Amino acid sequence: MWIAVDIDGSVYMYTQKPIRTTECWMPDTEDHNEPIEVNRSKAKAIAGRVLNWSDEPIKLNKNA
Repeated sequence: MWIAVDIDGSVYMYTQKPIRTTECWMPDTEDHNEPIEVNRSKAKAIAGRVLNWSDEPIKLNKNA
């Protein structure tokens, strides 16, 4: 699983590393799963820090 923040502050989890577009992250072309929206406080707890648009996606361990 991967977690990333869109330019508007929305946080999503992806099954594969997402691709950055001009305003949001999109699933990789081989990833046919819909991203899961996560609230910012849960994202901070999962990632261990506050995430921003300027951050690259973070790969989460299997237990996250």
